[in-house]
Amino acid sequence: MNSTGPSDPSEIRRDMKKRRRSMDVAVALDHGERVARHLVGIPEITQARNIGAYIAFGGELDPAPSLALLTASTYLPLVGEDFSMAFKLSNLDYPMVANRYGIDEPPASAPSIAIDELDVVLVPLVAFDRRGARLGMGAGYYDRCFAFRKSEVPPPLLIGLAHGMQEVELIEPQPWDVALDLIVTEDGVIRII
Repeated sequence: MNSTGPSDPSEIRRDMKKRRRSMDVAVALDHGERVARHLVGIPEITQARNIGAYIAFGGELDPAPSLALLTASTYLPLVGEDFSMAFKLSNLDYPMVANRYGIDEPPASAPSIAIDELDVVLVPLVAFDRRGARLGMGAGYYDRCFAFRKSEVPPPLLIGLAHGMQEVELIEPQPWDVALDLIVTEDGVIRII
């Protein structure tokens, strides 16, 4: 845990993004495989029919090894110019295209799913704490998309995927932040709920 590091969200982001990018590729791949083994032990994952996921970017923990072990339909985010986010079916019929951030996403023509029809969403993050608070890249896509979760119970279950070194002692929540239900690192599952 990064307990003595910066406490300002901008500083945490800068520090963690640098640490993620400098991680050895073999270590990052091992973390992805270990997270996959932990995920398949979570009943909510193994029973899921529709899973939201993401394409790893900038040192994020790669969910691909996890998705390869699951039989659920996978939906990936499509980000809008207005900072909105929709989830689109990911399959070979709909080739990925790079968005304005250089991250691959399904085309707008791919079938969508309503957010509350997703059973589970695997969420990328820059940093997390053990209370389920997360820092993302700072644009607020996930917080806006799942804002309804502040007053309703799942679905979807929000599971943050991270390298263990992305844990910090405390992230001061903002009023718009949406907490995670679980966090999975190479070391195991942290259940918040």
